[in-house]
Amino acid sequence: KGEFIRHRDFRSHYPTQQRVRKFPVGQFAFYAEHMDAGKLPELTKKYNVLMKVTFQNVKLRPWVVLPTISVTKAYKGRLTTLDMVEDNGRALSIKGIFTLYLTELDFDVIARQYEIEAYDIVKAWTCPKGYIPEYVRKTVDDYFFGKTNWKDEVSAEKEKGELIDRDKLAYLSLELLKSKGGLNGIYGMSATDIIRLSYEMDANGEWTTKTPNLEEALNKYYQSENSFNRYQFGIYTTSWARYELIEFADLICKEGGTVLYVDTDSIFYVSNERVERAIEALNAAKKAKAMELGAYIECNGKTVHYDAFEDEGEDITAFRFLHAKCYAYEVRHKSGATELKCTIAGVTEWEDATHKFNRVDELGSIDELRKDKVFQRCGGTKAAYVTMPVGTYEVNGHKTELGAACIITPTTKTLKNELQMYDDIIEWEVVE
Repeated sequence: KGEFIRHRDFRSHYPTQQRVRKFPVGQFAFYAEHMDAGKLPELTKKYNVLMKVTFQNVKLRPWVVLPTISVTKAYKGRLTTLDMVEDNGRALSIKGIFTLYLTELDFDVIARQYEIEAYDIVKAWTCPKGYIPEYVRKTVDDYFFGKTNWKDEVSAEKEKGELIDRDKLAYLSLELLKSKGGLNGIYGMSATDIIRLSYEMDANGEWTTKTPNLEEALNKYYQSENSFNRYQFGIYTTSWARYELIEFADLICKEGGTVLYVDTDSIFYVSNERVERAIEALNAAKKAKAMELGAYIECNGKTVHYDAFEDEGEDITAFRFLHAKCYAYEVRHKSGATELKCTIAGVTEWEDATHKFNRVDELGSIDELRKDKVFQRCGGTKAAYVTMPVGTYEVNGHKTELGAACIITPTTKTLKNELQMYDDIIEWEVVE
């Protein structure tokens, strides 16, 4: 049928949003109560909008592959008893009334994805929008350059085939990991909650929790010369990233493809030539915008721009997954040989720093990615705490002096299939 499996990643997804999207750059001010949603298209040309929205009875439209409404947030904002159908933490339908706090991007997605019986934009706040400060953008570029440079170094070493220097590759991979951490940490700084609980020990050694005064804590943060970031930057970074992820997933389905699996910044999908042309057309438009904004770097003689949905260039012949962060796939090389790759939460890529045993070795084949599969060599550890007075004890026939201790042992990982775990409570519905 001319179909094939593709795997694409967004190039530095969160940093991209910080470099090419517009953010709230002033103070939010109250705008209106019970606002008409029809005002949003004109209002959002100049302003970002935060909204408190109440929904009544929502149901996902049949074509949607990435539901947006979080069942946890809907439950926290419940105004009546809620009857919810969920999948992986997202709502497929909710009967009842609940409130969510949303950006204009989130509201746009929800309005398109769900059939909504009734809603009310209870309150709305607006803030002038523009690009984040130059010093933040410059810092993003600096770390993006480092990541790009180390990535080139790793690729060059891997291309040596049998002549690979494993120690050098381990060093380069570590530097690449550190540069990625620095780059992503710029987002993390703006997404850190300003209002945090503090824990204090009293004279009796008992721990108590202290909740700060909301207004005092906010004023202290924003009046400090050390507070150079804004929490709304973090809010809109994730909102924009999710919006773009859904944009490409919807495009794939619209053009006749099938989305198989989605992560924070990547999509596995069944594709065809029509899908690929549509993706590359959208990529070209985003590249033109990035170049216009100066959202690019020069590294190792090449121009690398932000905002690209990159084809990983893998000839994938099979794909299988159990749940989030747990999947495997087979790649066919030009020689005809097949390589197995996998990502499994709780199982590190390499058992230890020697890089001698990979999680692929223990998985063995794609068919082994199944419920109850046990990984013995996960690369992680677990801790057991023993509380006892210092003294001499007999252990395995030997007398030894012991006290309170932390016993660290290797971990194992047993895979679970979420569909099978909840099979007894799943109600199947036939959709005409």
